Amino acid sequence: MIFGTALKRETNLLCQGMANKKYLPEWNVKRERFFWGSNPPTFCASYLKAVNVEAMGYGILPYSYFKAMDMKVTVIMEKASDGYYSCFVEEDLPGFGLAGYGDTAEAAKEDMMKAYEEIKEMQKEEGEEVPVLEFTYKYDMQSFFNYFSFLNITKVAELAGINASLMRQYTSGVTAAGQKQYDKIRVAIEHISKELSAATF
Repeated sequence: MIFGTALKRETNLLCQGMANKKYLPEWNVKRERFFWGSNPPTFCASYLKAVNVEAMGYGILPYSYFKAMDMKVTVIMEKASDGYYSCFVEEDLPGFGLAGYGDTAEAAKEDMMKAYEEIKEMQKEEGEEVPVLEFTYKYDMQSFFNYFSFLNITKVAELAGINASLMRQYTSGVTAAGQKQYDKIRVAIEHISKELSAATF
């Protein structure tokens, strides 16, 4: 599936798109699209190990192995070079790929979730099941502050010990933040998260 449109399953591909993943520091990620599809699906040995299946190299599992199986997956959310936002599930999924696209980070997420529902309906019609997915989101700088637009950038900059004007350049994409700056911002966001989780009214 590309940008919210379901892909039909085609053939067994040996983990295409999984090799040589190189992520930039923190929220920055390599822009990597994918094309998955198989019946039965094909998975990398690293995934098989994650589900306690011993394997060397590549392995093939029947789709039935994943029936009624819950999966925790990571969604990579990023701002594209065309100014739009995209997101995609990082892990291999059984027989389909999952992604979304939109003019905001929230719209991209909604597009992906709509596609997920469409895939479940399509698989149901074919007598197959889709795992229940538990999503964790990983953002680049711009998509993070676009999605959590209620955050006061000046206050976040103050907590992080970063010049507010420079912080706005980071969040707009005018200037790229280095590793140390990312670390400062991450700590500030974690501090805000802890404060909110401990608060009530």
